[in-house]
Amino acid sequence: MKKVLTIVMAVVMLLSLVGCSTQEAAPAPDEATKEETAANAGVAVEGVSFADNPNLKDGKNVLGICWSNWAAEATQILIADYEAKYKEYGFDELISIQSEGDLETQISQIQDLANQGVDVMIINSVDPDGIVPAVEAVQAMGIPVIAVDRRINTPLYYSFETANYNAGVDICKYVAAKTEGMDEVKILSLPTNLTSIAVRDRNDGFHDEAAYWPWLNIVTEVNLESSIENCYNAVVDAFKTNPDIKVIVVSGDNYVAPIASALSDIGKLYPYDDPNHVIVCSYDGAPSALKYMVNEGVNDAIANQRFDLFCTEPLKVCQAYLNGEIVDAGENDIKLETPIVTPRNVQALKEMGILWGYNF
Repeated sequence: MKKVLTIVMAVVMLLSLVGCSTQEAAPAPDEATKEETAANAGVAVEGVSFADNPNLKDGKNVLGICWSNWAAEATQILIADYEAKYKEYGFDELISIQSEGDLETQISQIQDLANQGVDVMIINSVDPDGIVPAVEAVQAMGIPVIAVDRRINTPLYYSFETANYNAGVDICKYVAAKTEGMDEVKILSLPTNLTSIAVRDRNDGFHDEAAYWPWLNIVTEVNLESSIENCYNAVVDAFKTNPDIKVIVVSGDNYVAPIASALSDIGKLYPYDDPNHVIVCSYDGAPSALKYMVNEGVNDAIANQRFDLFCTEPLKVCQAYLNGEIVDAGENDIKLETPIVTPRNVQALKEMGILWGYNF
């Protein structure tokens, strides 16, 4: 069994450590070029001609981004990345807004962005199904919609997200390998907000994989509903019922700090080499979680999303569109694997340039 697990973990890491080359941004097209090339553009969504986007001829290139919320540390860094780079990719203006996790607000904001004449719209969805009518209405106008980080369940111009289900599977495989030989491993699962399709996918991947390893037992699961306070309380309460919990899995790096605080307060915070150490796993690869791993010895594994590529790759697609190059159908749904960061490989992954959050 140990040999099989070692092979599985090696394959997971090899598949996830795929590098992506960078390219220099080409100059933005002028209006004549845009009109000339748009006439020859293809169609990426059935029944929609993105070459007929009326906003391409208004003399101003505007990018609209509608975020589900700005709360996560990783999202804040991604937003700053867009603000720093949008002009390099041919846009004159960036309109960036958030819906604070509210579906009706996001639907209204999508409509508002369309009315403001955006050339391209990027959406980080609150709900993959609830916003479908609004998205389809926008694309019917000829405005391409790009999903970033969270999918939308309708054909889109482009979609760029993490393979979140696979990330959940890979985290579970790490836990299984780390705890092999134990009779029972009690797990506290903390999905940050189950309204998020990304969180649901991670949670499903972890649960499905855990069913294959007989010693893994998810004894408690608490939906944190995006609350740091709920996270702290969930850890404290879970250990009252199951004081021998061995693993905590949380679906966002923002919550590693309250987990560490709770473990410290209840006398359960032990170093890596202590047999009483509680394994903590998270997702994103944000600076705070990496600091806890490198400097504090708290979390054991992070599914590192490629947030660096969540900015530059969609912007390359946007720039190509402004140049009249339409994405071909069937080549517009990108899912990135997540390298699993551990105390053992963190420095190597940093040197490879994969850890977007390692800035300390």
